[in-house]
Amino acid sequence: MNRYNGNKSQIIELMKKHNTNVADEIQEKMYDFDSLIKQTDETLTLLLNDILDELWTMSLKGVNSEFLARVLGALPKRLAQVYQQQIDGLSAQLLSKVIAARKEIMSIVRDMSKQGDIEYRLFEEETAG
Repeated sequence: MNRYNGNKSQIIELMKKHNTNVADEIQEKMYDFDSLIKQTDETLTLLLNDILDELWTMSLKGVNSEFLARVLGALPKRLAQVYQQQIDGLSAQLLSKVIAARKEIMSIVRDMSKQGDIEYRLFEEETAG
């Protein structure tokens, strides 16, 4: 679905008419938390600015170092250090809380993408330099 060049929203709406649960599940998988690593610095910066710091701190708890470096790399160096300190200072968290924070972020991402506030890449695509 992510590679479909047509109107994805239209396809999702048609699916919802037949089976809402399946359509919601597909949409949730399209906007998986791991897809954040595929975004441009500009998109990540917009998301980091528009989404509450507490959500980011919780959602980034336990991610691998490459993922964390990619997300924090979109921030100014000092702000990235503050985020890192907040994440490191956060005690062990229930996995359900971390997953809930990630889902909330991706819900915001979906809404921002739908409204045209951000250009969100759903899959890796070659670029011309």
